[in-house]
Amino acid sequence: MPTTIDEKWDELSTDQQKWRYKAFPYYDDLYAIY
Repeated sequence: MPTTIDEKWDELSTDQQKWRYKAFPYYDDLYAIY
């Protein structure tokens, strides 16, 4: 799961912040491909 510091999340809109604690399915597999 990708992570970042809290200050970066604070810069995003509330609509984008909904993704803060959600896992992305197949992230590791897709990361290896791309």
